[in-house]
Amino acid sequence: NVGGVEFWTNAIEYSLPNDVLYQKSYSGVRKKYALLFNLTYSTPEQLAAMGEIIDSIRFSSYTLPLDAYSLRYH
Repeated sequence: NVGGVEFWTNAIEYSLPNDVLYQKSYSGVRKKYALLFNLTYSTPEQLAAMGEIIDSIRFSSYTLPLDAYSLRYH
């Protein structure tokens, strides 16, 4: 989970001529919004650093009004 919200994960490996890239995707739904995080990395150290960022995500219980766009721009 990310920030207390259930997310689904998917891992992909890309083999390039001179390198290997990895991608880890997190997808979930929060308050009727689809959320997607993609991590692309080539070393375990990069994954660990990005994992710390993902682990630091917190979602607030604040709900925007349905017309938040109009409130902000008008």
